[in-house]
Amino acid sequence: MQNTLLEEGTVEVKASTLPSPVPVMGWPGSAALSPVPYEQLTPRLHGLLEARVRRLGYLGGFFAAAARQPVALGHFIEYTETLTETLPDDLVQVVALRTATLTGNEYELVQHRRLAAKQGMTPGWISAAEAGEGSELAARHLATAALVDACVAHDGAGSRLSFARLVHLQGPDESMAVLMMLGRYVAHAAISNAVGLEANLPSTS
Repeated sequence: MQNTLLEEGTVEVKASTLPSPVPVMGWPGSAALSPVPYEQLTPRLHGLLEARVRRLGYLGGFFAAAARQPVALGHFIEYTETLTETLPDDLVQVVALRTATLTGNEYELVQHRRLAAKQGMTPGWISAAEAGEGSELAARHLATAALVDACVAHDGAGSRLSFARLVHLQGPDESMAVLMMLGRYVAHAAISNAVGLEANLPSTS
């Protein structure tokens, strides 16, 4: 399965030698804090992000912001990787696309549209996943989207019934992974929206 977090974006430059400084993608022209440059990441974060940054040629703005808490960010990356390895790509994308839509996280929405297309999802499927409904979605997708809606759009109302429906379809282990991945994307949205990350191409700002 694809690594959802570390496959963010598809503008690959496959740089053997990184530009200096490494550009930061999605950083707003005006923000309450400055991005942590790639060159100043801790050794552990370098280890977790170096391959991705060399492949894409830039550092994502989310990482540049969250790197102000490097230990927590390292665990966040590993948390995401573990859940991504547990879940099939289509369920990850339903969680990511629907959550980003509901939370107004345009930065993440653009990334997952690209990633879902790269993984073979059709434009119609991607649009349906964003909307949480549509004939392109199977029962497991609709149940996952309903759980996202209950937890995010309706402040938890109905989430118990929605979760039970997903457990019936996918089993308790995978359903818990969906719920934990949902928490990941809600946290991402809170950070991205508060910092003001933008859905754009790399920038040196």
